[in-house]
Amino acid sequence: MLVEASAGGKIGIGYTYSHAAIAHLISDSFQPLLLGIDVFASGAAWQAMLWSVRNLGRAGLCATAIAAVDAALWDLKGRLLGVRDRQHGSRQHLPDWRIRTSAPI
Repeated sequence: MLVEASAGGKIGIGYTYSHAAIAHLISDSFQPLLLGIDVFASGAAWQAMLWSVRNLGRAGLCATAIAAVDAALWDLKGRLLGVRDRQHGSRQHLPDWRIRTSAPI
């Protein structure tokens, strides 16, 4: 499962080996939950995802979905800061990011 998170003209990529069912979890639950959260607030994003799956169980499919989104957000932050492409980035609030999954939903 490939996850893309984008903001500020950059795209971060995360992935996991999991069932395609997590595409629904990511697009239906995580994406609306994370819209508007500061891209650089990884802890807040992770906690929000973790809290949202409390009744589903945090292990298994939920854990792989959270890991894929978390990796995409970390990659996105690196790209925004220029760590990935060696350009100087600026730390700013970028509320208009999105998540796209590779599995058809």
